[in-house]
Amino acid sequence: MKERKHIDEAGLVDTNILVYMADATESSKHEKAKKFLNKIIDNPELYLISLQNLREFCAVMIGKKKIKDKELEQYFILFQSSFEEVIYDTPEDVLFASKITLNKNNHFWDSLLAQTMKRNQVRYIYTENINDFKKFDNVTAINPLE
Repeated sequence: MKERKHIDEAGLVDTNILVYMADATESSKHEKAKKFLNKIIDNPELYLISLQNLREFCAVMIGKKKIKDKELEQYFILFQSSFEEVIYDTPEDVLFASKITLNKNNHFWDSLLAQTMKRNQVRYIYTENINDFKKFDNVTAINPLE
């Protein structure tokens, strides 16, 4: 695991924020997400992204938003270059998330993200879905679009 400069302050940017950065359908959220991206670019050591977020971004943008190949590639490159670190889930994270999902009736993908964050010592997640992450003791959710 990589040592972060501000480990107590570092936060993961959730997929929905990435989608708003790329999709202008909801112009107000798009503009706020673009401003948030500027904060990320100015302070990359404070913001992380996970491989799961990149996967989900591609799935949403291809499936629901019908993004073009070249545009998707441009956003992917932008996100990879804007974040200082990409964190990865492990097979153990998947198993742990499965158990949480079965025992506590949480969403699997949220459980996987929360477990990956915990293992990487990341406490904050920047997301519009505040309520989805209230169930996890190790996660503090912040809505950067408010």
